[in-house]
Amino acid sequence: MKKNKFMIYSTLIFIFLQIIIGLLLFKNKQYMYIYEVLATTFFFIIYTFIEVKYNLHLSNYTRFFIILTILAHTFIGDFLNLYVKSFIFDKVLHAVGTYSFTLLSYSLINQTIKKDYLEKSRDFIFILCLGVTLGVFFEFIEFTIDIVLKPQFPSQGNVIDTNMDMIFNTVGAIIAALHRTLLRK
Repeated sequence: MKKNKFMIYSTLIFIFLQIIIGLLLFKNKQYMYIYEVLATTFFFIIYTFIEVKYNLHLSNYTRFFIILTILAHTFIGDFLNLYVKSFIFDKVLHAVGTYSFTLLSYSLINQTIKKDYLEKSRDFIFILCLGVTLGVFFEFIEFTIDIVLKPQFPSQGNVIDTNMDMIFNTVGAIIAALHRTLLRK
């Protein structure tokens, strides 16, 4: 029951704060960010309903960090404009956000994919994540080589190159996950 109280109160406080942020954005004529407030609030409410309906349990710690991440994005990043004013804010929020949503994803996977017949799904997700993560590390390596060695033709030509690399790294990860899970005995 204590866990349920935290879920209910934290969700209500989150919705209240998002409404305040939305009103502040409206007052400051920052209309483009209001959609982000609406979308993040909508998806958080939907997740909370799913959590209750399917008897899922997100730890209070993880719930706190998810809420913190979203509020930091909408209030500090958008309303206070720290995405523009601060070089470091976006980087820190990416780290905190990835931390928070990784914990959320791990919790959901562990609670929903428990049956033996779903083991292939768990393997697929694990292999896919491993492949995508390796793709990110490949991009780090390319970036480091370009910065340190300064080759005549850098491998990281521009953001489009990096994004295309990430897309094809993901394609490779999907193929590996399909190969492993479909051929598993």
